[in-house]
Amino acid sequence: MSAESHFNGRRNRNRRNLIIQKAKRLKTLRKQALISQFESSNVYARMTLANFEHFREQRTNEDKRLEFIDDFVYMTPSPSIKHQRISRELLTGLNLALKHTACEVFDAPTDLVLKVNNETNIVIPDLFVVCNLDEDDANRVTKTPKLIIEILSKNRKDDEVTKLIKYQQAQVPEYWIVDPEDMKITQYILNSTGKYPPDGNVYHDGTITSDHVPSYTASVTEIVGSR
Repeated sequence: MSAESHFNGRRNRNRRNLIIQKAKRLKTLRKQALISQFESSNVYARMTLANFEHFREQRTNEDKRLEFIDDFVYMTPSPSIKHQRISRELLTGLNLALKHTACEVFDAPTDLVLKVNNETNIVIPDLFVVCNLDEDDANRVTKTPKLIIEILSKNRKDDEVTKLIKYQQAQVPEYWIVDPEDMKITQYILNSTGKYPPDGNVYHDGTITSDHVPSYTASVTEIVGSR
C-alpha cells in the first residue's frame, strides 16, 4: 500500500469515527431532553403563552425571531449568508415542485403552531410544506406540515435535539436537517410507531427525494456543496 493510500485510509477512518461519536452524543442529548428541559444557549426565559404573546408585541422584540417551546422562549440567532443561500435554493426548488398541487411552501419568519398534549408551541422553521391550507386571513399556520426543514446555524442543538423531539411529538411525518458545516442532509421519517429513527437517512451527495412531498427531488451537492 502506498503512503498516500495509507494516509487516505486513515483519514477516512478518522472521519467515520468522528461521525459515529457525533451520533452517539446526539442520542445522549435527546434522551436527556425527553426527561428534562434541554439547556440551550438560546433559551431566553420561561413564561406562559399569554406572557409570550405580550412579550413579542413589545416594540423592542417585534422584529426578533422568537419561538415558544414547552413554556420556554427561544431567541433564534440571525442566519448567516450561507444559511440564506441554502434556504433560497430549497425554497425555489420546493416552490417549483409544488406548482399546480394542493401544497405550498412557507419560509421563515412564518409562525407554525404545534399542539402537543393540548399544549401550544410556536416555532419558526426555516421552511415547511403544508397541503390543503385554508387559513388565508390568519397570521400563523396551525395545520401540521407534511415536511419541515431546518438549516443548522449557531443554534444547531435546538434543531438537532429540542425541535426534533417536538416535531416527533407533534407527529410531523418528515423532517430534514440541513448541515452546511458537515455538508449533509439528514432525513427523518416517522415509522410505524410514530417515531423518527435514531440516525435518520444521511445524504452527502446524490439526490434526496421527499417521502411525503413526492414531487420534490433535489441535488444534495447543489444545496450544501461537495466535500
